[in-house]
Amino acid sequence: MVHIHEYDMNNPNQAVITFDDGHISILKAIPVLRRYKFPFEVYLVGDWFAKLGFISPQDVEFILKSGGRLQWHTKTHCDQTRCPNIT
Repeated sequence: MVHIHEYDMNNPNQAVITFDDGHISILKAIPVLRRYKFPFEVYLVGDWFAKLGFISPQDVEFILKSGGRLQWHTKTHCDQTRCPNIT
């Protein structure tokens, strides 16, 4: 396992663990990732940061101390249950 900036798509022995949107539920995975010292990336949606059900500033500290890195996914994001179909 490697962080995204270290990833070599030609190396079949590498993988990157990512979590999109910054849902608070990813915090449940962190003890396992930490136990095995797996690096991981959390992609945040700016408008959802610190909202109910999403990563808070306190969670950021926990993520960073646990070997995670933060990335910006987007500033805003359509609710996937209500997004118009884009073809």
